[in-house]
Amino acid sequence: MTEMAILFDSSRCTGCRGCQVACKCWNDLPSEPTVNWDGKFTHPADLNSCTRLIMTFEDFEDEKSQKRVGWAFGRRACQHCTNAGCVNMCPAGALYKDEETGMVTYDQDKCIGCQNCSAACPYDVPRYEDRGGKTVINKCSGCVDRIAQGMMPACVTTCQPGALQFGTRKYPDKRMHPFNDISFDYILDQATKKLPGYMLCHERLLFLQEHDDSSGSDYMRTLRCYLDNHCNVVQTARELFIHRSTLLYRLEKIKEILESDLSSPDEILYLMLSFRFIDLENEEENRSGSSQPEKHR
Repeated sequence: MTEMAILFDSSRCTGCRGCQVACKCWNDLPSEPTVNWDGKFTHPADLNSCTRLIMTFEDFEDEKSQKRVGWAFGRRACQHCTNAGCVNMCPAGALYKDEETGMVTYDQDKCIGCQNCSAACPYDVPRYEDRGGKTVINKCSGCVDRIAQGMMPACVTTCQPGALQFGTRKYPDKRMHPFNDISFDYILDQATKKLPGYMLCHERLLFLQEHDDSSGSDYMRTLRCYLDNHCNVVQTARELFIHRSTLLYRLEKIKEILESDLSSPDEILYLMLSFRFIDLENEEENRSGSSQPEKHR
């Protein structure tokens, strides 16, 4: 099972509620009359059978603001826990982890309306609706139907500032993540916020990719394996199942295309980073279901 997750970055959120509307549109949920409850901008006041996701608004005194008012935006929806208490407590098997994504979804036909899931959820997420005289669960499904078709969840798709992101969990079995475990991914993420990965790559590495595409060579995989094995010829040849002389021949061709003798530690580091940038680009393309763009070439 691949553990997927939706990440909410409140520092990027503009409070537009686009995600809330997108959720209703995709799931064919009705809108609700606007009520200004207790002077708050959050609407509706809480999750319900018609609203599976709500954006919360909290105002506070901000001395740095010209109007002296600041806003804290929050998001209320299912967290799709790795070890979901609602799933563990459901006696009917109506709540379950989707095998392909790990998202917590449900089968209303199996729900017996016991509401044990509500008691077990630390985020108070599960809500219920009347369906033909029977009380059944209704909550965020994780858009598993969209994901199965190569699309992202509706809320993520509509988020313009990128406050919502969708992807795999790094370490789904860990409750806490020391920064050292995720530092490299953090650096890559920060580097690609303003520029796409292919623009940060070693320029000659993209030429090497072009050579592979046009001639059917295997230089990209050879170079990556060589770098991963700390430029050890014997180990690289063994891992690629080729003779050392074949590897040495390939390395000479690779050096010609890269216009480098691969002796500079800084350049080796840059090449290794470039491979990771390419990986990120490919992952993004796979998530969006698009083919490789011409700009990579």
